[in-house]
Amino acid sequence: MARDLAAVYDAAARLMEADPRVCRILLIEPVADARLRRYVRDTIPVLTTSALGDLVTGSIDDPQLRMRFSALFGALISLFVEWTEGSLGADRDAFVRHVSTVTTQLIPELRIPVDR
Repeated sequence: MARDLAAVYDAAARLMEADPRVCRILLIEPVADARLRRYVRDTIPVLTTSALGDLVTGSIDDPQLRMRFSALFGALISLFVEWTEGSLGADRDAFVRHVSTVTTQLIPELRIPVDR
């Protein structure tokens, strides 16, 4: 899974590196606009749960799981915005490794015991 994540993050970083406006459109505007934020808040858990399969347990309606999704995606958005703005250096490979590591460290937090 780490290799798949790195490939996804590398593709996203390349896209944003080629045109930093993409970062604004995909990551900043959805957070800044209340309607888009609601849409993202409702769709990201469903998409992520589908993509991660058994790595996510519990109901996507569980506030604990939603807080964990919010923490993960908040971290990812912040990292991509800062990198695109140049404050994290220009080494895309180092950036991709870091973002992949952050994600793999936070994914276990997406497991909510079903019987709590």
